[in-house]
Amino acid sequence: MSSFVKSMGASLWQNILEKQSWISQRTLYGTLWTLLGLMLYVFSDAFIKHITSLYSVHQVTFLRALVRLVPLLIYSVARNGVSDLKTHYPGFHAVRLCVNFISTYAVIYVMARESLVIVYVIYYTMPLFIVLFGKFFLKERVSGKQWWAVLMGFMGVIVTIQPTAMTITPLSLIVMSIGIVSAALNKTLMRRLTETESSLTIALYPNISMIVLLAPFVLSSWQPLEWSHWGAFSLMGCIVAFAQYAIIHALRFAPVSTLASLDYTTFVWGMCFDIILWGTLPKISIIIGTLIIIWSNFLILRVKRKSTHS
Repeated sequence: MSSFVKSMGASLWQNILEKQSWISQRTLYGTLWTLLGLMLYVFSDAFIKHITSLYSVHQVTFLRALVRLVPLLIYSVARNGVSDLKTHYPGFHAVRLCVNFISTYAVIYVMARESLVIVYVIYYTMPLFIVLFGKFFLKERVSGKQWWAVLMGFMGVIVTIQPTAMTITPLSLIVMSIGIVSAALNKTLMRRLTETESSLTIALYPNISMIVLLAPFVLSSWQPLEWSHWGAFSLMGCIVAFAQYAIIHALRFAPVSTLASLDYTTFVWGMCFDIILWGTLPKISIIIGTLIIIWSNFLILRVKRKSTHS
């Protein structure tokens, strides 16, 4: 029975790769890597949301970077020694690290004070900025249909959040907006760095900078962790480190503007975790909005494939 299932799975995968009338193999790989990374990020967000009720935001952010850095360093040293720490563009990395610090701290700050649904809803405006930055900074071609697909996905988000649209505080809205613009710029800069730097190099530096910048604040107000929380943080570190690597690796196969709309799928994963962990059932508006979002994702992939052929 198991061999039959394996053969069926292999046959299905081969069929997907061969039938590339609507999506190229490289775009498919980029899509799958992105979806995997996003799913793992949502799992981590649920944990972060819980743990920030017990520890300060800067301590959680510091530990999040620390436990992500350790497995990445171990893998890097085992594979290439310290070569992954070398870079040809330290200045470019420095700009990206500042942007990454702002976006990461802003999102965790808001996540500690607002619901995950609110955080994701505002986060879903990021593809608009990514496509914009990709067009003007990376000179990526963005068709009118791609713009329409991203806007359609955003309309799907609006449909999902009608019952909770006004529950966010003004401060959280401002901080989250700054974080989203910074996150969009961070992804655009990552796309440029993938042309010359390894995925591990791009993944290592943000965690190192986060630890260095937050260390003085954390050490002055350190709150001891329970052993069980150390274990949970370590597990999350491994999961998020792989998620970060997957997102960066995906950019090697497809441009930012193609993968941008896939960020909407985190809402689907968020709903799943809401149901499993907190027993929150999705409303009909959420289901309708999710269907619109999923359709916009496929539309962008189809448009990108057609533009590649032409």
